[in-house]
Amino acid sequence: MTPAAVDYIRGLCELIARGEVTASVAAQWVGRVTSGDGERSQVDVTPSNSTFSSATIFGAWDSENASGIRLTVAPGAVFPLSALRDCFGEYVLVSRDRPGSNYPALFIVRQPGMPFDNRVIAEVDSPGGETAISQGAVVRLTVTQDPKFPPEHLSPLYERVRVSVDEPNDAPQLDLEALLQLDPVERGLAEELLTARLNGSSDARIPDALVAMKATRAGASLRRALTWSPRLVQVHAARALKLLEDSDDGLPFLLAALRDGTAPERVAAAAAAVHFPDEEVVNTLGQAVDDPIASVRQAAYRSVLVFGGLLAWGDSRRGLLGILQEGLASPLVTVRSEALGRMADFLVAVRAGRKGDELGLDHQVSDALEEAVGRLDARAVAQSEGMDREWAERALLARAADDHRVIRLLGDLKVALAIQPLRELLGDPGDEIRRESAQALLALTQDSGIRGEAELVLAGGRRS
Repeated sequence: MTPAAVDYIRGLCELIARGEVTASVAAQWVGRVTSGDGERSQVDVTPSNSTFSSATIFGAWDSENASGIRLTVAPGAVFPLSALRDCFGEYVLVSRDRPGSNYPALFIVRQPGMPFDNRVIAEVDSPGGETAISQGAVVRLTVTQDPKFPPEHLSPLYERVRVSVDEPNDAPQLDLEALLQLDPVERGLAEELLTARLNGSSDARIPDALVAMKATRAGASLRRALTWSPRLVQVHAARALKLLEDSDDGLPFLLAALRDGTAPERVAAAAAAVHFPDEEVVNTLGQAVDDPIASVRQAAYRSVLVFGGLLAWGDSRRGLLGILQEGLASPLVTVRSEALGRMADFLVAVRAGRKGDELGLDHQVSDALEEAVGRLDARAVAQSEGMDREWAERALLARAADDHRVIRLLGDLKVALAIQPLRELLGDPGDEIRRESAQALLALTQDSGIRGEAELVLAGGRRS
């Protein structure tokens, strides 16, 4: 690496700190534009300095101005962390987002007379671990604007919060541990930072962080997010408004996401719905329990259990409600439909005044039976009775679509609940699954129509 690369980074910091440079103009300074226009989006650039292979310039959400630049060091180039330290001074080592990832080092670059300072986050490859990071090499770095909030020297905890806000949105959450330890002054600054970043943001972690810190001034920004932010953020903002202000302002947005959002949006909406005890929410959750996506079904199922007062019995796999949840994850429509019907029976009974223990929902199968079902022990299942037997049959049905041995066992055990799922499997693309299902059906039923379907499959056909 040549000193020119350090000068290049210093120039980028000054460019971003001006605050009034458009993303498109910044891109021309950085190098050659390859894609994007910078208008509330991003511009991809091939840097003019050969130390770096690519760059992305981020536009501000509310203007065409550049707010940050991310650079990737070119393969074969060596950019030692010590070069940045010599240029910008000491760094703060912040938490890695996951084991095995690069080590993030944070530099605060003061820019006297400029509207902004800079944050420079260098991702460092350090084969010697954290203690040897000073000898490591930078593989990627991000330069962003840093608002000049007082006091001049903020605590390491506050720096951790600000760094986590700048992490990619797929990081699981902001640094809540640091956020909740801030003193009252920095806590107020953090709330200002989060509410400012929320406007137009695609970061769904921000509303959750505002809830965690029990923000008192976030209502207006959360309501703006309902209108201007992507739908996933709308769902999290709706939840935040409910928890912070007991407001239903976000309910229409949550219901819209639950009905026709993407899979991640529907999962988030189904989970957040638990905070809205509304009849329309309950009815919409009832439909979501049969969603095509398993993760949506499971989130909706959990919320329905909460509304029905049954969650205490639904968290254990060895209880009947727990194994019904596995049935709802099945790819077979008939297994899901039957599990949903059984769950509905319990909900109706509870609404009529019956207790969960009266319905046997407190019953847990033994470790021995759970293990026996796992290893497909026909004798142990055959000897089970009552709720143990129902649990075992439903546990097998949840696995039927994936294992021909389970199908054979369902036939050997004469499990009547398996007839419709096995009929569905007669159309499976796997020959072994189809043939085992046909053999099991011949053992399970004397219905001439069903037997005819099974015999057709054994003769080389397939049920449509």
